[in-house]
Parts: sequence; C-alpha cells; structure tokens
Amino acid sequence: MELLIKKISNIYRWDYFPFIIYAGILLLGRLLIPLDFGDDIYFSNVLNDQNIIAYLISRYNNWTSRIFIEAVLVVVAKYSIIWRILDVGIMILISVSISKLTTEQPSRKINWIIMYLSATLSYTIYNSAGWMATTLNYSWPLAFGLFSMISIKKIILNQKIRGFEYALYIFAFIFAANAEQMCAILLGVYFVFTLYIYHSKKIVNWYMIVQTLIGIASMVFVLTNPGNKMRQETVYSMWPGYSELSLIRKIEMGYSSTWYEMIMQPNLLFTLFCGLIFMGILLKHKKSLYRWLAFLPLLASLVFGVFSPVLSGIFPFIDQIQGVLTDYGPGLNLSSFKSWVPDLILTAVFLAILVSLFLIFDDKKYAVLSILIVLVGFASRMIMIMTPQIRGAGSRVFIFMYFSLILVAVLLYQVILKSNSDLHVKVSKNVIYVVGCLALLSNFYLTIV
Repeated sequence: MELLIKKISNIYRWDYFPFIIYAGILLLGRLLIPLDFGDDIYFSNVLNDQNIIAYLISRYNNWTSRIFIEAVLVVVAKYSIIWRILDVGIMILISVSISKLTTEQPSRKINWIIMYLSATLSYTIYNSAGWMATTLNYSWPLAFGLFSMISIKKIILNQKIRGFEYALYIFAFIFAANAEQMCAILLGVYFVFTLYIYHSKKIVNWYMIVQTLIGIASMVFVLTNPGNKMRQETVYSMWPGYSELSLIRKIEMGYSSTWYEMIMQPNLLFTLFCGLIFMGILLKHKKSLYRWLAFLPLLASLVFGVFSPVLSGIFPFIDQIQGVLTDYGPGLNLSSFKSWVPDLILTAVFLAILVSLFLIFDDKKYAVLSILIVLVGFASRMIMIMTPQIRGAGSRVFIFMYFSLILVAVLLYQVILKSNSDLHVKVSKNVIYVVGCLALLSNFYLTIV
C-alpha cells in the first residue's frame, strides 16, 4: 500500500502531471463526441467500395496533395475509435513539444500554463470540417511539426540526438509538411536556422540540410500537384469575384481578416496574450509611453472583442468599425476615411505587440525569436490569400497562428515568473487558470451536446 501511495505521489509531483489531467479530460470528451457531420461522413465511407491505393491515386489527380494525411485519415475515419484515442495523444504531443521548445528544464508551473492556454481555444477550431477531417489536416501536422523542431533546439544547445530520434524527427517533418501551411512554416524555420547554425557554429549541419531539402521537395510536390490545380479551379468557380481582385487587395483582405479574428472577435487566447505583454512591460519599464503602448493591444481586445457585445450598446462606434470589415476586407477608399479606420486600429495593435515584445526581453535573442514566432504565425494565415478559401475555410486555418501565440505567451510568462514580483506572478497565473478552466469546461460541454 505504501508503495502504491509513493507511486501516486511521484506521478502527482511529475513535471508533466498537468498533461495527464489534460489527457484524461480530452479522452473523455473524444469518447463522447458525435462524429456524424461534415467531411467525416465522406471519409468514413471511402474504403467501403475501393482500396486505399485507388483512392489516393484519385485524390492525387483530382483534389489534393495531402496524400500522407489522407492515407491516415481514411483509416482512422473508418475505425473512429482509433482517432478518438490517437487524437488525445496528438494534443498532448503539441503540449509537450511546446514545453520542450520554450523551457530549459521541465517545469510543472509552465506545463499548467500551457494546458490552460491551449484550453482557451474554441472547440470549433477542431471540428469546422468535421472532427476527424479538421484535426488530421491541421492539429496533427502542427503536432508533428512542433515535435520536429525540438531537434533544432537540441542542435543549437549541443545536445545529443540519437539515431532513432533523427528518424522520428524526419518522419514527423515529412508528415507535417504534407499540409501546405505547415510545409511553408517548416521550410522557413529550417532554412533560417540552418543559416543561423552555420553562422554561429561555423559548421554545415547535414541533418538541417536534409530537412530543408525535404521541405523544398514537399513544397514542389504541393505546387505541381494536378489535384490541387483542379481543386483551385473548383474553388474559384464558387467565388468568381476573387480572381478579379488585385494582389494588393488580396493582401489587404488577408491582413485585415487575420487581425479581425484576433482583435475584433471575443478571443480569450489573444486577450490573455495581450495581458501577458502588458504585465511584462509593467515589470520591465516605468516609462508611461511604453506602458500605454503595451496597454493598447489589451484595451483593443477587450473593447472590440471580449466586451464588445456589451460596450457596443453604449458606444455605437464599435459596431460601426466592425461593420466596415467584410469578407473582402474594409474596401479601402482614399476618399473615405471611414474605410481606413479598421486597418489603422489593427495596424496600431500589431505594431504595439511587436515593439512591446522587443522591449520585454532583456536577452534580445529571445525578443527577436518571439517576434519571429508571431510573424510566422501571422504568415501562416496570410498564405491563404493564394486561394478564395480564405473566405470559407473558417477558424481552422488560424490554428498555426494561435499556437504561435501560445509559444510566445509561455516565453512571456517565464519572464514574469523570473521577476521578484509575487503580485504579478499571482495575478498572471490566477487569471490564466480561471479563464482556462472555464474555457475547458465550456469546450467540454459544447463538444458532447
């Protein structure tokens, strides 16, 4: 009995114990989720009248380059219990990877924060096209992509990587890069860090070269795939007006719609992210200019996002500003200042975030890294301007950007944690805990009803 108690106690004290709790909650939810809507219905029946090879050939020629992803998808969709179990593992892999990427040593405190920040994401992100279809195409590539990036950190820190680990990282990269957005992210990340490692260590790391070449090959595979071309033709026929837009208009549309999702919608994760930025500036700087600059993103997310349903009744300009933004952006007009207001607000918040991040970190390598992570997340959504699906893909295409915010939020929390201010630590922790816990309960309830 004493031995059992000791084992339970050791598990409770384990640095990754928060993820055990998270896994239990996720597993219960996944077992209760109905899988009878969206694309899940189609994929669950694919193998009823054809073999997987014939299906993949057809999809390659007529619809998509995501051959590896769909090979797994049609199997787990047919035997959904496999997805219900594996998807929990995928979500935990995301959390563990974030922990390893953002901390020097495993930290129970940080892992609780990662869990609650992840819980603030709405369940609709993971089920907009059906639970299995959405997660296989977005959260699974994200998980494997983040996992593969752990190798970069190990190389930079001169940590040993065993042979089977290299194999796992390469496999993870190949699967993750089968998703277009993740492919672009991985290619950019590995290319930049290949140059960084060469510059800082004066060595050519052949593993990094191999991964970069795999990324290039994956991107070529995506761009030359006949199925993608046929799908684009179908999509363009559904939104014929998109092809007539200029490149500048498409860029503006992607820019405004991206930050509209963050700032002008009730967005718990973004609000917490902005709160951590403000808290970090309060700790690091006494200049009122810096503090007001850092307060701007938090204020905007509260006024135009979290509290907008209440405040819009008192301040009509909130609804008016939000109403200017459409599926095609605000429709900028030089002669109409009204059309410029939303983009001006969004840009001010965006720049305030970047400047504040640079000011918070004493080590400017972390400052630059945090800014780059935010920009990479932003770019992962902006790449959607290449297709009219930017209008109809829903919130799932934001998943990479959301987790880029979580990565930076964890770095910000560590700055606060290392400070001598117990007040700032307690306020930050308790707010994240309360909001995260409520979001977790809300998402759990909504997924099973």
